[in-house]
Amino acid sequence: MSYKFSSAFASYISDFIATKRAAGNNYNSAEYFLHNFDKYCSLNDKSGVFSRELIVGWAKAKEDEAPGSHRVRISPIRELGKYMQLLGVSNVFILPSALHRKINHYVPHFFTSQELSLFFSACDKLKPHAGMNARHLVLPVFFRVLYCCGLRTCEARTLRTQDVDLQNGAIDITNSKKHRSRRLPVSTDLLLLFRKYDKHVSKIYPGRIYFFPTTRSECYRRSSISTVFRKIWKAAGLSQGCGNKPRAYDF
Repeated sequence: MSYKFSSAFASYISDFIATKRAAGNNYNSAEYFLHNFDKYCSLNDKSGVFSRELIVGWAKAKEDEAPGSHRVRISPIRELGKYMQLLGVSNVFILPSALHRKINHYVPHFFTSQELSLFFSACDKLKPHAGMNARHLVLPVFFRVLYCCGLRTCEARTLRTQDVDLQNGAIDITNSKKHRSRRLPVSTDLLLLFRKYDKHVSKIYPGRIYFFPTTRSECYRRSSISTVFRKIWKAAGLSQGCGNKPRAYDF
């Protein structure tokens, strides 16, 4: 994808990306973050200087930003600064590598057959919830999709009805991690479940936007999925066991 840059550093960014690609790098993901950085500079840069204040402002970790995501976002900006410095641009601030937040590699919970059986049994016993009339239909299928298709929780949460091909049996994941898209085939059993599920949910939320809705136009939030997972896990009579606490993401 080719972006247009408009900040005081636009020409440097364009030339920097061209240099990286000439060296054989794809650099698509980095280009995305450089484009966001360019928009940030257009709004916040008053002096046309690659200053400490400007760059540190961009590099500040967001509230819900994972350490790995933070590193990926700021690394191209550090490299851009080095590139500008090599060109002889004055007053260029280079982000220190120590600015990266420490990444602790999480060891996922490995579910036993008994845990899976008890968890999904508890899912199937859910009742409608105040203000969320399809909850008892949505969550059992949502968690099965995580387990059967290996989707990330955010990918499943934000699936739109148009992303699920109920005719041919496929799920389209668009603009996911590293801005990649993919199509996943769905097993016959899961496809039959999808069709039955969609028929019932469509009666509650006709014309809904999301495949797994909370209302006609909204889907579950990230924090909500963690909360309902813990409640179902507890309702199933399951304990944490050894190691890290089980999470929906571990499916």
